[in-house]
Amino acid sequence: LPATFIVWRIPETKHADTPALQYLATILGQGESSRFNRAIAREAKAALGLQTFLNAVGNTRGPGTFGVLAIANQGVPVDSLDRLIAREIAKIAESGVRDASDLLAYAS
Repeated sequence: LPATFIVWRIPETKHADTPALQYLATILGQGESSRFNRAIAREAKAALGLQTFLNAVGNTRGPGTFGVLAIANQGVPVDSLDRLIAREIAKIAESGVRDASDLLAYAS
C-alpha cells in the first residue's frame, strides 16, 4: 500500500521547545486516541495507521526532525493523506490543545 513520510526540521534536542514538541508528537500520532488516528484513520478511513516520530534517529548535534508516517487505505491517494495531515496540524496551530482527550492521551 502507498504511504507518505513527511519530515520537518526542528530545533536541536537541548532547545527549550523540545518538551512541547514531544507533547505534540504524542497528541498527534501516538496511540488509538491520537488526533491523526481518530480523524484520519477512523473517521475519514483514509489510512490504515499513522505514527509520529520525534528525532527518529536519536539525538543529534544541530537540528532535529519531526516526522509523520501514514499508510494509505486501499484506493486512497497519498496526496489526500498529506492534506488530511496538514489539516490536523493547522487545527492545533489555530486552536492549540484544549480537548480533554488530548490531555488524557498524553497522560496514559
